[in-house]
Amino acid sequence: MSDPKLWSKLFNEVYRDDVVPADALFVHGWGDLHEQLAPFVANFFKTSGARYLFLNGEESYSPGFPGARWFVEELVRGGVPHNAIVPVLPGKHTLHEAEGFIGAAVERDVKSAVVISVPAHILRAYLTNLGVALKKGLSIKLSARTLTGTYWEEEVEIEGLMGTVHRERTTRLGRLVSECARIVEYRRRYEEDPSGFAIASVEEGLAHLGHRAKSTDHEA
Repeated sequence: MSDPKLWSKLFNEVYRDDVVPADALFVHGWGDLHEQLAPFVANFFKTSGARYLFLNGEESYSPGFPGARWFVEELVRGGVPHNAIVPVLPGKHTLHEAEGFIGAAVERDVKSAVVISVPAHILRAYLTNLGVALKKGLSIKLSARTLTGTYWEEEVEIEGLMGTVHRERTTRLGRLVSECARIVEYRRRYEEDPSGFAIASVEEGLAHLGHRAKSTDHEA
């Protein structure tokens, strides 16, 4: 388990509300806050100077929730050029998404990207994308951003697309706690057997962010 102070520094960096210039956005699918996330992504794309918007290509991001088709329509309505949106498959879970995003980025010579997901999921999404990039020996520069002003105590219902996780009723804060536990467990699995998984450590996440992470030291 990483030093709690390092988790705090990573939280401070990832939950910033400024815009990061980048070649591309990596947008992870999630069955919550889609109506808020779509305009956030559209605005971020226009202000970041990104050339591409890589999107999980699944038709539903969680049973009963919209997926790629709905997001494409909303993003275009929000001013994102249709030809800039690149739906990527497969995307049944976070590692699949990260492998698809990183592969598409390599094909298009993307040098920098911002990972975007909902607040409860952004830490694991960022560390998984970074883990895939590091495992492949790539030099792509990754940052992460998410929605701000989230109502953390609101109850949500989560169900994975793989069918291996039962429907989970919890608050967004409760889901964030479980996501942090997943980061710790998945990192343990990766350290034991790196052949079948990839996720960066909290320390690697901070080191990758470089001087931007250092600027949050006083906030921890």
